[in-house]
Amino acid sequence: VANAFLYEKGSFYDLNAALSWNSEWDRLLYATDINDRGQIIGVGLFGGKEQGFLMTPAEGKPN
Repeated sequence: VANAFLYEKGSFYDLNAALSWNSEWDRLLYATDINDRGQIIGVGLFGGKEQGFLMTPAEGKPN
């Protein structure tokens, strides 16, 4: 089972844990890039189909 994650400062963070309980995403599969603002792009399952995603941190950078 694939899960999108962020590796930062020696720790892994499952990006699925950042989804709200009422998110329509089934699961985030993998992250492919992160920019200087902390935005993450990748691929997940939305309605059972693979779809691209963009996650934007609320405060501009991941913790």
